[in-house]
Amino acid sequence: STEIEFTLPTMGKVDFKLTDILGKDIINRRIDGNSGLNKYPLSSRYIKPGIYFYSVTYRNKTITRKMIVAARP
Repeated sequence: STEIEFTLPTMGKVDFKLTDILGKDIINRRIDGNSGLNKYPLSSRYIKPGIYFYSVTYRNKTITRKMIVAARP
């Protein structure tokens, strides 16, 4: 599991999206964000190993990052 961290200038709704390498939506949620640092917990329990992209959208601004889920030992 991991935590996705993002910072907001003010409190508001945030769209969180996780897609696989082919562009298929895995998670698509609207969450409440607070002013300052926010942490969104993400468990890989239900996500297969592979390459994913997550996006955080707040007031028409989107930040997208790559995430790699490794195979479990």
